[in-house]
Amino acid sequence: MLPAAEPMKKILLASSSRTLLERNHNLLMRRGFQLFTASSGREACQYHREQRLDLIIADMQLGDMGGDVFCSRVREEGNSRDVAVIIVCHDLPDHLQRVAQSSADAMLLRPISPIQLMETVGKFLDMEMVRSKRVDFCVEVQVADRTEGREFACLSRDISKSGIRLECGSVLETGRRIVCRFSIPQLGPVDAEGQVVRHVRTGDGRNQYGVQFVDLSSASRRQIEEHVTRIIG
Repeated sequence: MLPAAEPMKKILLASSSRTLLERNHNLLMRRGFQLFTASSGREACQYHREQRLDLIIADMQLGDMGGDVFCSRVREEGNSRDVAVIIVCHDLPDHLQRVAQSSADAMLLRPISPIQLMETVGKFLDMEMVRSKRVDFCVEVQVADRTEGREFACLSRDISKSGIRLECGSVLETGRRIVCRFSIPQLGPVDAEGQVVRHVRTGDGRNQYGVQFVDLSSASRRQIEEHVTRIIG
């Protein structure tokens, strides 16, 4: 029996700043997380009640309340007192004092460093973030959808030690198991079974899929890891 795919970690990103939401939403999405975004404290509270979140990143500026106030409301909910909360704020005495007096688990200063963000997220989610480090990888991928008995070609966009991002015209359901066959330059062919964990429809009508590897031979795993390590160092 194939091992079950690990559920995607759920992160809530809350801020009244559209720029902050868009920039960091894209960064976290590329690392394979399931993202929810809220532009107000009220909306953030609703997500927190409806979703089993793994992590909350809340801006001090939420429009209708401060990030420290929102954090206090989260802690008042008995079913989610253990969820980690990171507050984003400016390097101002008032903000720093409010964060220090809150029940937040960590603080990130604006402007947010992508490296610091990923290190902090990795710390609280207890994940090896390097596994999700994606590198550019543009090759043709032959995909076999055994459920529907069809094969088609895709173009890969990037790859990590744990998955690959594909782009094609075919439609695949989230959760579908597929087989991906491709070749890594200088290392040879790879045959990998994966599960579709994310589907994004681009503005020009293309389908992009995040595929998590669920069954790799030792040889294929070694080739992928060697390729990613060679690129990122």
